[in-house]
Amino acid sequence: MAVTEQISKESTDLETHVDLCQQRYKQLEERMERNHQELKESFREITESLKQTNKNLELTNEKISLEINAVKDQVAAQHSSHNKIIISLLIAIIASIIAGVFALL
Repeated sequence: MAVTEQISKESTDLETHVDLCQQRYKQLEERMERNHQELKESFREITESLKQTNKNLELTNEKISLEINAVKDQVAAQHSSHNKIIISLLIAIIASIIAGVFALL
């Protein structure tokens, strides 16, 4: 009932209408300012979160690079070890052939 009376009074009295509009605009402006501040705070939090995520990704990429380099080093060491084994076997085979040839002479 109070709202109906207020609307009725507002429609007949210009001064009341102006006062109520002023209050409404003030409330609207306050709400918009609160929303603006909340959005600014949310934006700041998101920005900070993205910065932290970026740092974490950089650390993760660095760790992955270190692991890849370690694997490369291990593969190179194994490859070198395999080459040494093959060369040793070939020398042993050649020595055996040479010894066999000398034994036949």
